[in-house]
Amino acid sequence: MNKMTVLVVDDDPMLLSLLTDTLDSLGYDTISEPDAESALECLNQNNFDIVVADINLPGIDGLELVRRVKSQCPEIPVILITGVSMKDIKSRAFEAGADGFLDKPFRITVIERLMRQLLLKRTLGGSSVLVIDDDEMSRTALQEQLLQIGYDVSAVSGGKEALAMLQERHFDILMTDLMMPEMDGIELSHRVKEVAPSTHVVIFTGSVPNEEEKSDIHTAADAFLPKPLQLEQVSLTLSSFEEVK
Repeated sequence: MNKMTVLVVDDDPMLLSLLTDTLDSLGYDTISEPDAESALECLNQNNFDIVVADINLPGIDGLELVRRVKSQCPEIPVILITGVSMKDIKSRAFEAGADGFLDKPFRITVIERLMRQLLLKRTLGGSSVLVIDDDEMSRTALQEQLLQIGYDVSAVSGGKEALAMLQERHFDILMTDLMMPEMDGIELSHRVKEVAPSTHVVIFTGSVPNEEEKSDIHTAADAFLPKPLQLEQVSLTLSSFEEVK
């Protein structure tokens, strides 16, 4: 089996060396560059499966690097990392085209998990979907159905877990149950739109919404589906989001 090739870009020599050596030890074939210019030149000469880059680079910064990578090789996932707090930097990173985002310092297990998820999405070729449902059977069933039709699917049991995952990576679509403890689907939808406005939100429920709930769902989400979920209806709804990308 061929090793996955990673391009790591960071102007901090210690972090660059540490991350490169660690990824090498985990079985990745890693090439490191200290700035965006040399990274782009390296990208022209080699095939990479994924790029990990700092945002605060000399010359061309990480945001512009993402734009150029996506213009040149749109299929390559890019993870942006930063140790500097900047206003709206996470949303700016995703708007630039980043597939994942991490604040420094981070555990190597966190970036490795994110890399595996993004590489899986690239292999499958489908949109990424995050499913939120506190009912384990329903959550697992929906996840398995979506996987079977080619989506890259993650699933969690509650809103707090979902928001935590959105801090690490971008999801194209979020599907959430309406009625959940701690945070219901409407509140979650509003919070998702604040941190990830390009993510499409689908709310589903097994109950019949009253008029107020219908209005709230219409305001908060991009689509509504009744339970029990029918795979054909789910597929048509998600496909409609693909058409407007």
